[in-house]
Amino acid sequence: MTAVSFSPLSRAWAAPLANLDIFLLFGQSNMSGRAELDGAPALVHSDHLWMFRNGSFVPAREPVSDDPEAAFGPSLTFADALFHDTQRPIGLINCARGGTKIVQWAPDDDPGSLYGTCLGQAKQARTFGRLRGAIFYQGEYDSWNLDDAAGWSARATRMLQRLRTDLNAPFLPIIVTQIGPNPPDSETASPARVLLAAQEAIALPHAAVVSARDLPFQSDRLHLNQQGQIALGGRYAKAMWRLMQAAR
Repeated sequence: MTAVSFSPLSRAWAAPLANLDIFLLFGQSNMSGRAELDGAPALVHSDHLWMFRNGSFVPAREPVSDDPEAAFGPSLTFADALFHDTQRPIGLINCARGGTKIVQWAPDDDPGSLYGTCLGQAKQARTFGRLRGAIFYQGEYDSWNLDDAAGWSARATRMLQRLRTDLNAPFLPIIVTQIGPNPPDSETASPARVLLAAQEAIALPHAAVVSARDLPFQSDRLHLNQQGQIALGGRYAKAMWRLMQAAR
């Protein structure tokens, strides 16, 4: 599996603009991406898309996440579609980590924790522009156990509210993803039903829920395939644009 670049060589080391619209993407493996990198379609607006690496923004390419197992995810298709509406350069921070439970995303003051790492990157990135929104895709790991599923909504809400507080952005638009395909028979399993219902009904102001339930997945029935990730990126863009318009 090889990385796929969507950026022309002429700007490969160009300094990013200082007025980026910045978006934080976090969660677990479907946010970092596990779909095939080969054969990904070319982006329309690649010259205007950047990703955060080592304290700065560089031309965006897949994988956008620095998760060691990351592959093709929703980040770039989201940004490419959103640029069509905003006509502004976009910076992406993808700090997702595969195989993580919601309890591992609990807010704390440890800069090395999952939450602390994402928060730190978001604060650093604001030097290059304005944080305009966040997208959270997590829950597969919590859909196996009833206690985990039952506690997901309260834990996720608390974490996302704390994120707004820590970023001093009380009206930050946030998208919560209703998880997609689960392993066989999960549709009839109580924990999965509880979790899906909790995600669909999460009560968070200035937020939207985007579902991945009907998207195509890989043979593991857990990870979205390339077509699913492309479709999800488009859904994210439409939902984020609506939230951004409402926040004006």
